[in-house]
Amino acid sequence: MTTDALNKYLSPISFLKPDYIRTSFWLGHAPFAFWLMENLRPRIVVEFGTEGGYSYFAFCQAVKHMNLKAHCHAVDTWRGDVHTG
Repeated sequence: MTTDALNKYLSPISFLKPDYIRTSFWLGHAPFAFWLMENLRPRIVVEFGTEGGYSYFAFCQAVKHMNLKAHCHAVDTWRGDVHTG
């Protein structure tokens, strides 16, 4: 992969340390969440299937870090899924 390709998918926010860390299938995806928020700069964030909140809090941390004017919402029944038990 070339430097140009890496720069397209990485930025300084990709290396932000998550404030909230817990066991999650999303554990390695916080850099992607931060990058995604920086590039899309949404005004509304809705996460369906929040489980324990790791990915949701990564999105919220990016909103706060970049001072985005975004409203964040997490939706989950917490009844359990096959992959989460």
